[in-house]
Amino acid sequence: MRLARIVGAVVALLMTVTTGQALVSPADAQAKPRHHIRELRGAEVGHTNTFYIEGRVPTFPKGRIKVLRNVAGGHYQVWKKTRTTKKGKFRTPIVQAGRKKTCFKVQVPASATYRKTTSRVIGCIESG
Repeated sequence: MRLARIVGAVVALLMTVTTGQALVSPADAQAKPRHHIRELRGAEVGHTNTFYIEGRVPTFPKGRIKVLRNVAGGHYQVWKKTRTTKKGKFRTPIVQAGRKKTCFKVQVPASATYRKTTSRVIGCIESG
């Protein structure tokens, strides 16, 4: 009787230790770093009412990034996609939605090394 209790206690102890390690391993995994979005800016070509955004994502060369647009304080939605060069640079034209305030962000998708990264607000176009 005493031997059965000892064996049961040892088996319970082993199960506790092995299941605890199995549950800790994925949660202990290091989180991926964010992409590096540099030199991000929006500007107008002269005084022509033609706008563009440009920047550099050195951690995502020759990749497709998304331009997110927010119209009149709504949610940011994917508006267009553009490619980066082999150095990670991009430049794409943007336009205002009607006569409403329109703001823009850039989103870089996750890769094997980096996680999905969304930039700060680059700028807004307002008619006025």
